[in-house]
Amino acid sequence: MQAARHLVQVLLLKPATMGQTPYRCYAKTTRAKRPNALLSALLWTLALAATAYLAWLIFFPSLSGSLGEWLRLQMFLLFGAAVYLIPFLVGNWIFRYFREGRTGWAIITAASSLLCLASGSTLTSVLSEWLANAAHRQAWSGRCGHAVQEALSGALGGFGAFILSGAVFFFCVQVVFGVRWSEVAAW
Repeated sequence: MQAARHLVQVLLLKPATMGQTPYRCYAKTTRAKRPNALLSALLWTLALAATAYLAWLIFFPSLSGSLGEWLRLQMFLLFGAAVYLIPFLVGNWIFRYFREGRTGWAIITAASSLLCLASGSTLTSVLSEWLANAAHRQAWSGRCGHAVQEALSGALGGFGAFILSGAVFFFCVQVVFGVRWSEVAAW
């Protein structure tokens, strides 16, 4: 009898707890531990400095030292012209972490960013096949884009590779940056 009265009280008198179990509303919450403010500030300073240096070495390679030139060369050999997306992808990740303060989306964003780089590299490879001569093709697309483009062109043809890599690229841009293509089209 006492339990039935309690259940009626919880269900009828407290409508905000309808989606919860009857005893969930009485559960005590624990305080989350606060991270060390100094350590957090140091990590964010290092992350912003690394992002700024990465952007600097991509856009201004001659002013970034021998290590910066070597890193830029390795990234260009791998991804080609799609390397110019890296500062925007990393900057967006840091901005979203500052704004939202949670990391549940980090794996999805990282995977989408890598897929965005690979599909952007493939897209430049397909376009360079049509627009540039063969000597400059791998310089535009990098090893990743050239390998994926060769596989897709063999399976789908040149136009099919272009359509698929473009669709994957725009999908990844939508996932990473939150672009709503309907609003872009309405503009």
